[in-house]
Amino acid sequence: MVVHIILECQQYNSVRQKYFSVTTLKELFDTVNFEDILSFLRDIHLDGFRVFAVVMPIANNLLCSNHWLQYYFDVR
Repeated sequence: MVVHIILECQQYNSVRQKYFSVTTLKELFDTVNFEDILSFLRDIHLDGFRVFAVVMPIANNLLCSNHWLQYYFDVR
């Protein structure tokens, strides 16, 4: 589900292009600012719970995951 929403879903191609154009999750998290990833998720209208469900499986790999999750909810 995470890979499909973030990298593959054709419905979100135009929005995705505004923020990044990578082909793997590794490349995404190695090269794209996490704020841009969260902005992409907001722009495709995922609500807070669905963003949480998408981000949490991968957030453990990010040093500042709590900071960025808080950023997401603060700027909404």
